[in-house]
Amino acid sequence: MNYAMRAATVMDIPEIMQMLRAAWKVAYGNGADAALWDDFLEEYFTDENEHKKKMDRIDSDGFVTLVAVDAGGDIIGYAELHKTHHEHDGAYLHSLYLQPDRTGEGIGGGLLRQVLDHVGAEESLSLMVKEGSRAIGFYEKYGLRISSEPKFWEFSPQTKLGMNMVQMSKTIYEAEEIAK
Repeated sequence: MNYAMRAATVMDIPEIMQMLRAAWKVAYGNGADAALWDDFLEEYFTDENEHKKKMDRIDSDGFVTLVAVDAGGDIIGYAELHKTHHEHDGAYLHSLYLQPDRTGEGIGGGLLRQVLDHVGAEESLSLMVKEGSRAIGFYEKYGLRISSEPKFWEFSPQTKLGMNMVQMSKTIYEAEEIAK
């Protein structure tokens, strides 16, 4: 294993935002107007309100925020779990992203196993995934299943940037075997 996991800190936010920006561009940018998408990413990931939301979540008992770091201490993965989300029954995985060049190394699975450890027995976990994304297969490996019809999610009402997303969910059982 060439990485370690730890709780995120407020000091990590600039590096988290930089990593998320690169991951979002790869995960969601295909098919979007490149200039429009770049403008949106620039605005979103430099927005002070978005940085404040991350700070609030890192400091909140209602969230679990994790980072995966390489041997040099650089952030290569990020996960953010809301333990009780008002719009979802149970816990909600807000984010699980990796540096685009670090996929396929087991980092995402390691982060997801850590997240699942924070979801109580008999509770459910849900998340939203881009329809048709290869991430669906990743989450299915860990027992999550598509639990909704696709619906359009708008990143930015001003630009109409958005995509079809599906909800995935699972109920956690105490003696459950989690994919390795």
